[in-house]
Amino acid sequence: DGRKSTGSVVAGLPEMPSDLPVLQDMGDVNVWTSWGGNWRDVVILDRKGQKRAVYSLAEHDLGDATHREALKALLVEAARP
Repeated sequence: DGRKSTGSVVAGLPEMPSDLPVLQDMGDVNVWTSWGGNWRDVVILDRKGQKRAVYSLAEHDLGDATHREALKALLVEAARP
């Protein structure tokens, strides 16, 4: 698909495309806990790195087009200046 891989494995996950941002939390920082994150949550940040929304993939199966569009709308909104 033309994307470059990170060339590394993150927390036991397979290689990720380099254009997909992934938070690898560190024990001394513990951002995931301070944000109240749960397994399979997508935390959406604004341009300043502030948390704008949390979208649970455990509750919203992306196999459903309605859920994909809802997540897309949140991402587009967060990307606006």
